[in-house]
Amino acid sequence: QATTAIGQAADSVRTAADFARLSADQQQAILAPFTTATTSVGAERLVPVIHQVASRVSQELLPAQLQRGAELIAAQRKAAGETRSGGEAPQSYVAAQRIPVKFAKTVIETEADLDAYVAALRAAYATEIKARKRITL
Repeated sequence: QATTAIGQAADSVRTAADFARLSADQQQAILAPFTTATTSVGAERLVPVIHQVASRVSQELLPAQLQRGAELIAAQRKAAGETRSGGEAPQSYVAAQRIPVKFAKTVIETEADLDAYVAALRAAYATEIKARKRITL
């Protein structure tokens, strides 16, 4: 499961907008930490450590590598004198799991609770988007 999760994270980077514009060396450098994580999981025998590696990939490594790719693309565009429609590239990426959602309850019991939680979640995500961040799921 951890290897699959790491592979999905790497695929998210591969399918990111403009990833194909990077040179083969840049693409390899961005994807290399995912290969390292997969190797680490394959060599590890302790389940909690495997879980920790997989969590670190989704919460830290994925946003960091997407950000690195965005920075390389922005540098390429700047060097080529290109401007991006809709403004500049986002400043950073953040994992959805790292966004605090302010909700008073710890259990959703009714549809009204669900509606309130979804509203709180939407507000928290909107705050991140207004701060020019992209959210990784």
